[in-house]
Amino acid sequence: MPNLHFQFAGDHTRIDVDYALRTGGGLNICLLQFSATIDQALHDASRPIAVSVLRDLLIGGPNHPQPALQQLMPGGGPVLVVAPEYSLGSGDWTAVDKIVRATNRPLVLIAGFGATVGQTVLDWQTGGAEGGTHRHLAWLQVDHPLSVAMRVNGGWCWVHEPNGITHCIAYLKNVLQQAFEAVAIPDLQTGETFLHLRFTDLDILPLICADLVQPAAQNSASPQARIQRMLATLPDDRPTLVVGSLLQTGFNQNWAVAIDSLLNVVLAGRSGAVALCNVAHDEPVANETHDKWRSLTGVFAPYGTMTHGQASLPATRALNAQGVVGAVVRQTHPSATAGLVSWAPYNPVNGNFVWRGNMACPIHDEGIAAPVVIAPSAAACEIARFLRRHPPDPGCAPRLARGIIEIGEQLRRSDPHGPASLLNSTLKGTRAAEPVDPDALHDAEVGSALKTGLHALATLKSIEGIRWQTVPGMTGQLRIDTQDRHILVWRSPSESPRALKRHLAEWRLNGGVHPYLVVFGSTRMGDIADGEIEEDRRDDISAAPAVGTDLSAGGSLAPVAGDITTTKVLRRVAGLGLSHVAAVFADYDAADDDARVTALLDRIGAFFQEGSG
Repeated sequence: MPNLHFQFAGDHTRIDVDYALRTGGGLNICLLQFSATIDQALHDASRPIAVSVLRDLLIGGPNHPQPALQQLMPGGGPVLVVAPEYSLGSGDWTAVDKIVRATNRPLVLIAGFGATVGQTVLDWQTGGAEGGTHRHLAWLQVDHPLSVAMRVNGGWCWVHEPNGITHCIAYLKNVLQQAFEAVAIPDLQTGETFLHLRFTDLDILPLICADLVQPAAQNSASPQARIQRMLATLPDDRPTLVVGSLLQTGFNQNWAVAIDSLLNVVLAGRSGAVALCNVAHDEPVANETHDKWRSLTGVFAPYGTMTHGQASLPATRALNAQGVVGAVVRQTHPSATAGLVSWAPYNPVNGNFVWRGNMACPIHDEGIAAPVVIAPSAAACEIARFLRRHPPDPGCAPRLARGIIEIGEQLRRSDPHGPASLLNSTLKGTRAAEPVDPDALHDAEVGSALKTGLHALATLKSIEGIRWQTVPGMTGQLRIDTQDRHILVWRSPSESPRALKRHLAEWRLNGGVHPYLVVFGSTRMGDIADGEIEEDRRDDISAAPAVGTDLSAGGSLAPVAGDITTTKVLRRVAGLGLSHVAAVFADYDAADDDARVTALLDRIGAFFQEGSG
């Protein structure tokens, strides 16, 4: 990349870079959602996991013969990589710089560091060797002098071109987080300027956590307000990206307000987006208003630019909130998630994604998980998360918790369509071909039905002798080999017990070879009636002759093998209310557990006895 041109203003530093970052109108971005590093930050300790992740991502490592980034974002175009606040210790700079300089594609890397003594930062800036990375401060020490004794919360921004010049700019956090940071690190000082990187096709504004939170309209001295005033002096000739490195444990409404303000006040009248990279915060909550933000890691645009919202993907989940549209990283464990960021206008020609985050890879203690594979299905993630958002009630049998673990294991081992099939069959039963949106499980009726259904399924799976049913085309999530029958757990969020019975009668009449089926069914209006499902008076309203009757038809009406008039084997199906399963796991009594299970198995086995031989 060409040399950087610095323009120091009173409250910000602009760096002009004569280089284009976007590819085809979009920007390749990779967000690194590390584990929280609060303890290491207090002592400016090394972050070896972060260094290993950057190594695997950018140049490869022991388990990655090639850079993992090449698998996440193929090609050789420029990429922006963002890591959270306090991702690195000051002592990690040399190792990370070596990695950056060996990277074989144009790169901008933004990563938080600290808490670091001011003198260490000043010594870093003057310690560069000839031919090495050019080191810069994003402020003039003569105008905004640091205390050499106090510590700073800072960020490093590398700007790298293969076989060219590599730069690294240190910038400082302007606003302390009041509840923890300002107390736990009493000698922490703040910066007085923000950094503005102006590429030929994109403005990038890297900020650190609390710098983003104060809305421009509420505080004229806030970074938001200062950025708004600075942007007002520039022509609207390129998109703007505000980048936030965060260490935020848990969502609070202040972040929703801050993102809305950035997009619709600070960036008003411009083509803008906000990218946040937070630490992994793996604590699901039942409240969808909070849980939909996941770990806050994601990319966002003004709601008015895409009122219909973008599509969800396995790696990222669409988000719509007050004034905000975009996508967040779906999983809340440590991960690297990559995809193309685009700016308005959004349409079928320019693209319908704020962030097409289509690849994600877990992060382990050794670095990036190998090999890099496609993200698990949205259904697998959302079912597992749903069970954590809605845990068993107090007093439930331990077997319910064991069964939930077994569901989780099944979700991980299933083929890509398995989790969706489990979700659809639990809510749609024999009509499982009607897909259920895994990102709509927060609907009150759907959520209530799914909790009941999954807890019943988990309880049944915990019983010895009941295993997963895995034959494609067969009905039921479970089977009992000793009884040669399948079990379907069906908790409908919208239909009545009578409707369930009608659907089961229809399934019975469809015919075809199938093991006996026992359905534990219920709806919001109550359980299905116990008993074998017989032909309903509304199953066939005609007075047609029996299937085997010879109608002496010829020509195109003559019977042919496989047509709908061919005799089929009638299936047999019986219903039991889901309350029978609830009786096993609710109001747990250890002395009564075996008896409850035996009674349940006896109910299942009581059907079809006359035809079992």
